[in-house]
Amino acid sequence: MTVDTDVSSIETGYLDNSYFDNISDDDFYYQLSENGCYMTKYLEGFDWYIVIRDNNPVKLDVNKIILPIVLIFIAGVLIMATSFVIISMREKKAKDAYNRRYEASIKDELTGLYNRRGFEVDCEIIKKNNNLIEYVLIMMDLNGLKAANDNIGHEAGDELIIGASKCMDNAFSGLGRTYRVGGDEFVALLRGTREEAQDAVKTFDYLTENFQGNLISELSVSKGVVVCSEHIELNFEEIKAMADKLMYADKDEYYRRTGKDRRRV
Repeated sequence: MTVDTDVSSIETGYLDNSYFDNISDDDFYYQLSENGCYMTKYLEGFDWYIVIRDNNPVKLDVNKIILPIVLIFIAGVLIMATSFVIISMREKKAKDAYNRRYEASIKDELTGLYNRRGFEVDCEIIKKNNNLIEYVLIMMDLNGLKAANDNIGHEAGDELIIGASKCMDNAFSGLGRTYRVGGDEFVALLRGTREEAQDAVKTFDYLTENFQGNLISELSVSKGVVVCSEHIELNFEEIKAMADKLMYADKDEYYRRTGKDRRRV
């Protein structure tokens, strides 16, 4: 305890001016400073000031306050991250399922090639992009499918269709897509030059000529090839009609060359 009788010393050393505005006999006046805290009481009967100084006032434990806040924040972030991952996984799963269903809807079940719907979808994309001149269109039709079905059985007919589709996929897949648009009708949409298309057709002819199945030993396909950049005056439907015409001319040549009865094959 320190007793100080110097009024000026008390007023300047222990009190600030705000004390005199709040002086009271009823309670202590509390003030906080850099060096500690003061509790002051004026005893009117004695004309004394009692000043209690605490050089080490109780301080808040910042760590005890901040740590829970940090933990709550981290927990919130983890919950948000986990929720985001779960939602992303569900969205990816749903998207993958949709893509599988869509892919199945545009694929031919027997051959694995794209089907008529897939061909129509791609045709609409080409029309929308107005880039028909970048393509080579090949219309194809199997020769001898009816005879295989009638004389050997539908298993032989399926073998013929599957064998032709594999030859098409091997020859044309590097340049574009091949479609089975009917029972024995196929289309190839290739992006490339005339030379690249000719090389692909040669590869296809080689594969069909050397085909050997379990039930079928001969595979022949009539073709109509149109390089779209050479007919820029024609629209898509006219290009298809031209390819169809060339394909049927090739089929006529096949019957003429082989001497087979067209009605039986």
